[in-house]
Amino acid sequence: HPAIDSTPTWAPSGTQIAFTSDRSGSPQIYLVAADGLGAVQRLTSESYADRPTWSPAPYNEIAFASRNGPGFDIKIIDVGNRTVNESNSRS
Repeated sequence: HPAIDSTPTWAPSGTQIAFTSDRSGSPQIYLVAADGLGAVQRLTSESYADRPTWSPAPYNEIAFASRNGPGFDIKIIDVGNRTVNESNSRS
């Protein structure tokens, strides 16, 4: 894709990679199979999402930095059901 793709992180299983891309117009977190086959899936719908970090097994979660105003929040997305949980930290 011609967009900027950055900050890849491997799933603990080694079968998927989460990464940041601005292909939608603003940085968002995407997911792709490690072998490159299949569709790229967008995981987030934030104003700005970056720095995905996959949790260790057995969790299937990705923590990421989100900016929907001044400063950043740390959010966690459950990859299985795509729900986002917000932590209460602000930097």
